[in-house]
Amino acid sequence: MYVRGGFNNINLRVFAIGLILVTWLVLWALLGSAYMPARYDLQSGDVAPDFIRAPRTLTFENRAETERQREQAAEQVSRVYSYDAAVLQRVSRGISSYFENVALIVTEERVGSQAASQPYDPAKSVRKIMAFPGAPFVSEGSLTVLAGLEPVRITDVGRVVHDSTGRILDGTVTEATLAIDKDRLKAILQTTQLTPAEMQAAGEVAGTFLEPNNIYNNEKTQLAREQATASVQPVVVTVRSGETIVSQGQVVTADNIATLEALGLTDDGRRLGTFAGIGLLLAVHVAFMPLSIHLFDTRVRVSSGFDFIRCSLSR
Repeated sequence: MYVRGGFNNINLRVFAIGLILVTWLVLWALLGSAYMPARYDLQSGDVAPDFIRAPRTLTFENRAETERQREQAAEQVSRVYSYDAAVLQRVSRGISSYFENVALIVTEERVGSQAASQPYDPAKSVRKIMAFPGAPFVSEGSLTVLAGLEPVRITDVGRVVHDSTGRILDGTVTEATLAIDKDRLKAILQTTQLTPAEMQAAGEVAGTFLEPNNIYNNEKTQLAREQATASVQPVVVTVRSGETIVSQGQVVTADNIATLEALGLTDDGRRLGTFAGIGLLLAVHVAFMPLSIHLFDTRVRVSSGFDFIRCSLSR
């Protein structure tokens, strides 16, 4: 009777709370084990030790593949160049001025030699041309050819160089194509009425003045690459519950790793988060039990079922 009486004095709410905690722990363990499949320590290039299947259906963004496609799109964007209209004018003025100075120096030397009743020496003209302020570097051999011409012929050669260079600059000349464009310029000079020696000298002079008329624009290039990157839509993947992600013996790819990570099969943080989520969900549901017991406290105390439980435990 004392035991029976002692049990009757047990606070029903303490018993209810204990029952709630036990229920919560049991449900948490069962659901946790059901929703937390085995995890795998795999890297891209590893061989799968077993068949790995999706524990649930999931749609996710494959960020690695999205990033790869965006990088590929950016790499396919060509360098952006800005046309500089001032180049043609600058090159044309430079060529005209150069040949005018060469013709002037040769004329002065020829006149001076004639006045002194001395034979004309092209070497003196070459030295003066090379010493002329701002003159581009031209080999002594080419300058000797020019200095040996009559001033009128020097002007003719200058006109040919001017026109030939203009034809090249009518197109697109960049730093990357400059060497090819110089070869094209020499090919154009070969179609003129210049002698082989004149063509050689003219080609060298023209090459020193030719410069790119399309300048690499880093800002516009980066903008174009950013636009190309933004145009790539996220790569969305859907895996079905039970679908095979990798087969036994298969070499694991980066896409496989992305799928495993999305499903929480490799990420410790996702595993703990899932456990916490299940625990919180169960806590909310189980929390209604004390409320039910409180609302129906009288019915529970006088119910025959509860009396049966108390009698059984008191024996």
